[in-house]
Amino acid sequence: MGPSATPTATAATGVSQVVFAASLADNQELYLADPATGLLTRLTHDPAPDAVPVWSPDGLHVAFIRFAEDGSSRIHVMNADGTGDRVLTDRAGAMEISPTWSPDGRQIAFASVTGNGGAASDSEIYAIGAQGGGLRQLTHDPRGKPNDPVWSPDGSLIAFDAGDPTPALYVIDPAGGDARRLSPPDARLRIDWPLLWAFDGSALAFAGNGPTGQRDVYLVNWDGSGLVDLAPTWSPDGRRLAFWSDRDGPGDIYLIGREGGAPRRLTTGSRLSETVTLAWSPDGRHLIAWSSPGGQAADKNYVVDAASGDIHRLTNEPGDEYMALWRPRG
Repeated sequence: MGPSATPTATAATGVSQVVFAASLADNQELYLADPATGLLTRLTHDPAPDAVPVWSPDGLHVAFIRFAEDGSSRIHVMNADGTGDRVLTDRAGAMEISPTWSPDGRQIAFASVTGNGGAASDSEIYAIGAQGGGLRQLTHDPRGKPNDPVWSPDGSLIAFDAGDPTPALYVIDPAGGDARRLSPPDARLRIDWPLLWAFDGSALAFAGNGPTGQRDVYLVNWDGSGLVDLAPTWSPDGRRLAFWSDRDGPGDIYLIGREGGAPRRLTTGSRLSETVTLAWSPDGRHLIAWSSPGGQAADKNYVVDAASGDIHRLTNEPGDEYMALWRPRG
């Protein structure tokens, strides 16, 4: 078991930058943070709220969402230092969400949602060139409301969830063709974002509610077999998964091997209630945990030592922070 760990402001060393959205000033903007020092660099300066930043595979660009007053949103791309901000999509009245880069960095897939006042009546998966142009619709299932696309490591497939009220996992060839269902017909899972591919492309991990309503973590092989209780955050070497659970109290982080077995508790008494996402640093030495206590306290990001379980706040700033992502090594 890991040591007793309470979030503090101590610094980590040897970790790369992270990008995240936060409401630290008068508006929700994107920030670059150094976990070793807690120093912030503000990347966006627009009156409209910015959200969901995603690194390009080479770590040189960031795709993100910018919201308009009417509730619609567009996909933007900028350089890693905040310069060169440009709009990538511009479909009137649509909410363009969930951007995901192709492994070669040349394309971005996203979900496009239409509806009345943000209440989705239709959602489809699209792809577009990272420099703009070449927009194409990949799915044609308005009743299923496809969402949450994520590219496979080799670029040959895009996974997504679709179905209402009980979504299933699907994959589709980004070059075109019909979608194929992965999760078993009787799974009846409520699938939570994000979907995470294994590094070898053999499986997808996600959190969701099973038939009994209990929230668990699952692993589905890309051929649709092997639905098991595992975790949704892969280590860089693909050998371990990290996950958050309240099985032993208010909530802690656990590690488990790729083939399953008994999980090892990494933190004890961390007070990380309602952790939404976890992400490994590129060197596998740290994790970032985004904790969203659901109105009880501000949403915050925490840095966790993957060996000792020591934990500290990413920043000491007030206000809400949102999911942080490590900068790829490129």
